[in-house]
Amino acid sequence: MVEGVVDHQVLGLHHVNETVERSSWMFWDIGFLIWGAAMVALGWVAGRRS
Repeated sequence: MVEGVVDHQVLGLHHVNETVERSSWMFWDIGFLIWGAAMVALGWVAGRRS
């Protein structure tokens, strides 16, 4: 998630989906970060249950 914030949002080095219109890049980047946060949360919950 740190890589996503730094590379995608802060530095703008690359984006998740550069094949769509430039105005949509931010939505793809943020969606990818939300997906990553959800996976981390689900992993944390699963780890706590075992």
